[in-house]
Amino acid sequence: MTETIFDNWGRSFVLPGVYSDFAPFCRLVHIATDGTRTPFDLEEEPVGWSSAKFTLKRGDMHGVNHEYTTSETALEFNNFSGRDFVESIFRAEGEDADLLFQAGIVVPDIPGPAGVGVDAFEVIEYEGRLNLSTRKTSQRRVTGALERNTLQSRVLARWETAVKLSTSRTLDGAQITPPTFQSIPLTAQSLDERFTCNVVGGKSVEQSFQGDTNGHLWVQFDTSQPQVSEIEEFAGGRPMGLSETEGPVPNDEWLFKFKSSGVRKVSVELGYKLNFSVKKRTVSIGAAKVTGYQQTSRLTLVRADGTRQDWDVTTPHAEGLGKRPPRSDYREADVLIISAGKLDVEIDTRPGDKLFLYGLLSFTHNKNELQQTAVRLQVTTTRITVSGKSTNSATSARCLPVGDALNQALTVITGKTDRFRSAYYGLASDRYPVDGCGARRVLLNGFAVRQFKPLERPLTISMQDTVESLSVIDCMGVAFGNELDNDGNPVEIVRMEPVQEFYRPVELLRLDEVSDYKEETITSEIYSTVEVGYQQWAEDGAGSLEELFTTHQVTTPIRHESAKKPLTSKLIASSLAIEQTRREQFADTPKDSTSFDEKVFIVQCKPIPAYSGIVTFLRGAFNSIVQVPTVISWLTVGQSITISGSVQNAGTYRVTFISDASKRPWSFYVAEDIVDEIVPVAGIAPAAGSLSLQPETGADFDTVTGLVSPDDTLNLRLSPGRMLLQNAPVWAGCLINKDKFNAINKKPITESGLIRVGFSQVLFFEVVTTGIYLDWLAAGMTVDISGNTPNAGTYTVLAVSPPDNQPWSFFVKEVIPSPGVSDNVNISFGSISTDDLYAAVNKTKIPNNKSVVTVLPTGDSCGKAGRVSESAPVAVDELIDDLLYLPRLIKFSVRLSHQQTQRLRLGHTGQLPSETDDNGDPVNPNYGYISLLNESGIRVAGFLNSVEYSRDDEKAIFELRQTALDLGDTTSGLDCGQFAGWTLEQAQAADERTRRRIELCRFIDVDPL
Repeated sequence: MTETIFDNWGRSFVLPGVYSDFAPFCRLVHIATDGTRTPFDLEEEPVGWSSAKFTLKRGDMHGVNHEYTTSETALEFNNFSGRDFVESIFRAEGEDADLLFQAGIVVPDIPGPAGVGVDAFEVIEYEGRLNLSTRKTSQRRVTGALERNTLQSRVLARWETAVKLSTSRTLDGAQITPPTFQSIPLTAQSLDERFTCNVVGGKSVEQSFQGDTNGHLWVQFDTSQPQVSEIEEFAGGRPMGLSETEGPVPNDEWLFKFKSSGVRKVSVELGYKLNFSVKKRTVSIGAAKVTGYQQTSRLTLVRADGTRQDWDVTTPHAEGLGKRPPRSDYREADVLIISAGKLDVEIDTRPGDKLFLYGLLSFTHNKNELQQTAVRLQVTTTRITVSGKSTNSATSARCLPVGDALNQALTVITGKTDRFRSAYYGLASDRYPVDGCGARRVLLNGFAVRQFKPLERPLTISMQDTVESLSVIDCMGVAFGNELDNDGNPVEIVRMEPVQEFYRPVELLRLDEVSDYKEETITSEIYSTVEVGYQQWAEDGAGSLEELFTTHQVTTPIRHESAKKPLTSKLIASSLAIEQTRREQFADTPKDSTSFDEKVFIVQCKPIPAYSGIVTFLRGAFNSIVQVPTVISWLTVGQSITISGSVQNAGTYRVTFISDASKRPWSFYVAEDIVDEIVPVAGIAPAAGSLSLQPETGADFDTVTGLVSPDDTLNLRLSPGRMLLQNAPVWAGCLINKDKFNAINKKPITESGLIRVGFSQVLFFEVVTTGIYLDWLAAGMTVDISGNTPNAGTYTVLAVSPPDNQPWSFFVKEVIPSPGVSDNVNISFGSISTDDLYAAVNKTKIPNNKSVVTVLPTGDSCGKAGRVSESAPVAVDELIDDLLYLPRLIKFSVRLSHQQTQRLRLGHTGQLPSETDDNGDPVNPNYGYISLLNESGIRVAGFLNSVEYSRDDEKAIFELRQTALDLGDTTSGLDCGQFAGWTLEQAQAADERTRRRIELCRFIDVDPL
């Protein structure tokens, strides 16, 4: 007879007999800081080991990460069970020592012929860490509690600690190898920049200039309080004033200095009165008179290369001076000029271009010298508007893939290398056959965006912020466990995968009769509100009104509970914040610091497509030039590339210059020498060892609507709307009974009366706007629209706006035939069809952006949903499609065999081997559900939340999270055949549990009279 058992790490062993035939053993193992292991075999087991109660518990990160002895069953070590060994370790290393306890059985040598005899071996069924922080001594005995031996305690001890990923030292000072940071190209994003300054109301200023002012004055218009100011290099606002200098251009007193390219629409409207008078010196004979003047209001562009262009905003005025033919009789001591005009012009700007706005007065007089020139300026109108999309040259940034960043953080914290596992965040390698869905996400800080080197301004993260942020972006879980290396030795690892990996829809353990069955609701998970998105974003500056990556608020159909589900990330995904930070390096005097410098950005990337096509190599007088027909979007200055397919120029080159994207043929320079050559088909790719990734943009999506520059926008795959759906399996269980409209709970139905109604089609949605809140109207009902409108008819309400939205509106299912506004329209209750209507969650607070819709690329397998609207309501049906569990607990107690206990332990550490189902197909039983019969004999199931089990009496007390799985037949597990032929009298005489079973099998009431 043989029996198969598993050790602590999931390895199977065939025993040459039954389990109880073999002698148990206990052992202590000390692990020194250098990794040296010192075993100490115990003469007898510690007191309390046979009766120890263990708790196996799921943590906040979804992994079943906790296994420990309860406080009332700590192990007790005496002089026969290792007391002196424990105390010697404690005296040497204190509470932080790594001291393991192992227990198992020993199989001795069994003599016999080849194939029959068995060599001695041992099976370690349990290994745990003796937590010396729980140490107590009494009567020369030492007690302590056990906990699972994983990296968890070491990682959680430094969970909040910020670590520098470019360091070559652990937190404890040990030498480690820093990771290799890779470059990704950051192509320019177009930003919608605006400037608006509107000053009206007759502001005036008076000033006297001694002498004759050299015959010129200039007017500075008031821009001190702009209503909108998004152009980065704005002079900061200038007050209205006068100056006797030659004007702002010679003195470089610009209003704007552009650091980005773009076509800008400039609109200027001016209205003002300029009154000036001249006064002679006292010794001068005769009155001072103005003999001629010329006045204009001008917009001037001075380009970076020194060339300039002028536009007159108002019609130039001239008398005498500059007038053809001159009026020789013009003589005035006091001159009044009334000037008004408007200019609209489009200007193609480049970095370094300067824009000036000013009024200019030149005049002559009849005296050699003047005592003074008095000027009074009264401005009635100053309106300046500058708008347009700006862009800048591409740059690069040093970064780390998410998986590499977390792996390095673990190394810095624990001193152990290569301990992070994630098929989701893993790039294709010997360990992972393909790129995971999150493998092309990279982390970088604001300094890297500004092209600081990692050693100068290191990327710094904490495990807490990074793991918790990724958990809400991608709905991830974390498990601390072990795996076996190539030599069969256990290695402590941290595993991070989508939460579905920790709640598998397979049966791990099947129970029948249980005791003390109870069900409870977790009220803290009945969410009426969900906050989803990001904690930081670009709140001001160019394009800030287009910011998408903010915190969105969602209201659910839950009405009687007030719990809020937070799903917000500290990692920053704001495409706008990345671009604003990137542009800082182009300023004449870049800021020493920006608000995003030390913050951590996440960027979704895609593979770089190698260029293949005609390449022309030109050796210039001073440069090595490479020409191609079209732009290679991923190429950046400083990047190393490999050129193939050329006989004379194949090799690795460093890019030193990139031409403007509008140039054709497009070209770039390289540092190395080349020879003249034209190659019909050559290849250009990132050099070996580089990351070969570039940011994914809206241009990679099938559809993006609602953004000014969708093709430039990064991280659309990480939008708040997608996060809401991505996390639905773990938060939307509270909506399980809200998938259909419930007419019973609605208020009495009424009608609107004759009102003004707007009908529109917004993107993919049909919208009815009433302007007044109809408190009786709700998702799921039909309404009749009648009156003076071509849109009369019956419509199904899909969702309604929050009560405080103005103008108030609701969405309908049917197509609106004639968009527009109609008066004298009545909206009244139609009907309720409980078979065809659904509830929805409404997105009630979406800062800045209300109508962005994205559709993932065709065939994309990594998105939760293909099409997502950031603002439209989401049907509950859609949210509860893939629920993992409900906010309900199942509690019970049951006796477990030794084999069941071991399967439960291994199944929640991911170490059970693959099995086959009834169809012979392979299944992974790890993290599966536990099914059982409830009090009515109905088979229910749940995922382990916690279990307390005892080694001596085999009693286990379970707490499960009720699964959302449909287990099929409600009488599953009942043997109804046993009641065949029973009479009603027999049934009524049976115990209560049997009566309940008969009722389920026979569908009759068998309660005794």
